Amino acid sequence: MPILIRCVLFLALVPLGALSQEKECRKVVISADSDYAPLQWYDGKHLTGASIEIATTALSALGIPYEVRYVGPFHRVLKSAQQGEIDMISSLKDTPERREYLTFANVALFANPIAVFVAKDRRSSSALLNRAMLFAVAELNQRMTMVRTMETASAAAET
Repeated sequence: MPILIRCVLFLALVPLGALSQEKECRKVVISADSDYAPLQWYDGKHLTGASIEIATTALSALGIPYEVRYVGPFHRVLKSAQQGEIDMISSLKDTPERREYLTFANVALFANPIAVFVAKDRRSSSALLNRAMLFAVAELNQRMTMVRTMETASAAAET
């Protein structure tokens, strides 16, 4: 399958900057809020984190060339997407304002997580932690199902 078609198919699944129709998709340029660990952060040399790793793993599995680019603080990431300098913003909340210049996936990659912390001496801490763990396991299972679905779709596209 030609690289342009694969780029277009993948980009339909993730939040991305508006690509110019005149410009050929030779690689996907990814950026993100550099101060949003553990999903993504800038370590002084590279933009890294869970959302970056998931995006690059998916792109690699689809055989789509990419570049992870640190462009600075979050407001600069949004401006770069608006100007067409980056193609994908990893892990970005969907808002009406951003929809004016971005296309968003129908399915979120990450839910907005809520952590549960309780004091050790509380009697209810065990029950709360168990509920939190059940929720975490359910979320992980859902994500693994999504990854398997992407792998299956990628394999089917190659045949």
